[in-house]
Amino acid sequence: MNPYTKAALFIIRLFAFAFILFGALPLGADYFARHQNQPRGSTLWLMLEILSLLLGIVLLFKSGAIAKKLTEDFDES
Repeated sequence: MNPYTKAALFIIRLFAFAFILFGALPLGADYFARHQNQPRGSTLWLMLEILSLLLGIVLLFKSGAIAKKLTEDFDES
């Protein structure tokens, strides 16, 4: 595998992990707040957290294709 592709794959997966982390942690906190009968955040924030989580999952599964597409100009062959 091309070293540029490896670097791009690493960065894309790092961003995917960050999206998943910043989507899952608030959702988990909201889940526990609901069970403690605490006031919850607005529906808009809940939708943004879910969107962030889904974006991270999609990036994680599509990271190989995205990295190859980004670095196809740098191929040595």
